[in-house]
Amino acid sequence: IGANGEGYISEFGSQRLREVDPATGMMRTMSDSEGPLKIAISSLDASAEGLFILAHDSNQLRLFDLRRRRLNILPQVDILPPPLSGDTQLIDIAVHGDDAYLADPLAHRVVRINMMTADSTVIAGTGVEGFSGDNGPANQAELFMPGGVAVSDDGHEVYIADTKNHRIRRVRLPDTSASVRDSVGGAR
Repeated sequence: IGANGEGYISEFGSQRLREVDPATGMMRTMSDSEGPLKIAISSLDASAEGLFILAHDSNQLRLFDLRRRRLNILPQVDILPPPLSGDTQLIDIAVHGDDAYLADPLAHRVVRINMMTADSTVIAGTGVEGFSGDNGPANQAELFMPGGVAVSDDGHEVYIADTKNHRIRRVRLPDTSASVRDSVGGAR
């Protein structure tokens, strides 16, 4: 959902991005200067800057500037810390300020990447599948295939859909430079 209530829908199979006008209910295909956006999208998040897009199978972050109708490629996600399992699959994105939070279910972790500096940090998960760590440091907690991530409006909490543990886990971030001090909590 955009700042003015616009709804954004990614059609994975047809590689289209759609916008729904909240006033009229009309839907249209998003396009840039070269025509309709043709991109397979795993996840997207709307902000004042535009639409942050996680492209499917490329681990590439993009920003679609809604005012200029331009698709920009952001820092490569290949700078992420290497996963213990050797496998990675980024499937969900949530953005707050300059930070993008990425759910990585195959690596059993959530990663934060600063889109301006390209610095990245594992904020939750050890990389080992399991369930442990509530009320302790989030980067020492075990997750089991986290499939979704969301950030609170103030940027101080990250919510993780810990899919195979059937839990929503909360990571409290005292400030955006926090990593070791982050702590995780769970709820059924």
